[in-house]
Amino acid sequence: MQLSYGVRAAAGTATRVYAFAGGYLVVWTAFSLVATLLQGLLADTLLLSPMMELRSPLLGGVLLMAAGLYQITPFKQTCLRSCHSPASFVTAHWRPWSTGAWRMGLEHGLYCLGCCGR
Repeated sequence: MQLSYGVRAAAGTATRVYAFAGGYLVVWTAFSLVATLLQGLLADTLLLSPMMELRSPLLGGVLLMAAGLYQITPFKQTCLRSCHSPASFVTAHWRPWSTGAWRMGLEHGLYCLGCCGR
């Protein structure tokens, strides 16, 4: 049985949507794994309390200054523009096929991570 064009087009669209979402989720999953490992490392070295409070004022100050400086970088501004409007991002970075959708998902995930992941 041969599928009609409309059914094939819908299946192709769904595949690209899933590929885009998959790429996006890979970025956030990787970030979550790194953050969890870092949390474990900080807890093992006793720099992080069981209540997830930093025990080193110096480390706390360095992290606070780094976060503040990051807020004024051009990269943060680029991430804000790209993550603020997903439709504009897709239009500006369009790539064909499922592999292109996967790559767009990865890129958009990285921009959103840079915008919101601090």
